Amino acid sequence: MTGHQAKRREETQEIILPSLYDHVETEVARAHLLDWYTTNKRTLPWRDIKDPWATWVSEIMLQQTRVASVLEYFDRFMKRFPTPSALAEAEWDEVASLWAGLGYYSRAKNLWRGAKQVVSEHHGEVPSTKKDVMALSGVGPYTAGAILSIAFDQEEALVDGNVMRVLSRLYMIDLPIQSTEAKRLFWSLAAQWALGDRPGDLNQGLMELGATICTPKNPSCLLCPLNQICTVYHLGDPLKYPVKVKKQKKRVIEEFLAVIVTRTSTDGQSEYGLIQRPINGLLGGLWSLIMLKRTEGGTQVSHEEFQAWFMTMHLGESKGDILKIKHIFTHKEWLVWFKVMSMNDMASSITLPKEMHWKPLKTLDQLAIGGPSLKALILAEVPLIARRGSGR
Repeated sequence: MTGHQAKRREETQEIILPSLYDHVETEVARAHLLDWYTTNKRTLPWRDIKDPWATWVSEIMLQQTRVASVLEYFDRFMKRFPTPSALAEAEWDEVASLWAGLGYYSRAKNLWRGAKQVVSEHHGEVPSTKKDVMALSGVGPYTAGAILSIAFDQEEALVDGNVMRVLSRLYMIDLPIQSTEAKRLFWSLAAQWALGDRPGDLNQGLMELGATICTPKNPSCLLCPLNQICTVYHLGDPLKYPVKVKKQKKRVIEEFLAVIVTRTSTDGQSEYGLIQRPINGLLGGLWSLIMLKRTEGGTQVSHEEFQAWFMTMHLGESKGDILKIKHIFTHKEWLVWFKVMSMNDMASSITLPKEMHWKPLKTLDQLAIGGPSLKALILAEVPLIARRGSGR
């Protein structure tokens, strides 16, 4: 045992766990899990390489996203930005275009900012200490644990949804997983599992087990390498774990009028008027239709009321269908009423926003367009590729 291992083991033993968890022989269980992972792990482009940058990029992309959706994005992103320096030197528009369709663009912004930190503070090399890694933009305990354990072989834990599910069943944890007490317990248990050889493989093994065997609805308990020591397998119902308490969150409803402005360029190409939202805030840095806020608080309007409101805006002739889309954020719901208008139909007195840009139809698929605007464009039958965030 190295001095570092002894220190980490001593720190972990300071955490007093309930006697309920003492029956699991973690070192024996680790060996079973590592053997299983070596034989059964999926082949993924970010695995089996000791590149902290690749680990960082993959873990950020995988947050709230399925593995299958990440594969093509990861390869394309890494070819263009093989190092933090390459990303740090890029303009946001290019970064966003390579992320377009993957969703949750704040992740891309934080990765971009973090790469700039690595260049300015660490000579372009991803740092290897927990303090420095945690100081990077968008990096929390989970991502730090992944980088340090997978890329640097450090005995650092990580806890995600898969890990919580595995541990909650293994130890039959009755605490609601959203509770502070449960989160502390999961991290304490994960810290014990991380002690020993191959901490990166061990962490990936726990996640892989949760993703492929210890699944939410149809766990394959008979195939699990840990079933002999799993409390729920012997004494309980796996589908009851992890324990979740549903909280009714009040969703703020906001209503907007959006206009899809079109024109024909001098060379006969269709162009669309879009604005780029400020880099900070909701949908920051993404391209959007011209949107005017109408209500907040849930008061919905009828088509007739919308038509009347549209006329009061003095935008021009109210031709064509009025369409509506709904877009759900974490705590907000946008109802967007919109219609397509050509410059010929718009009133001559209307002054379009000075920040509006005309974008040719052929370039729209390369733009990072916010989800509500993307849904509206597709519903309006603008010939775009349906992608993540479009509702299709």
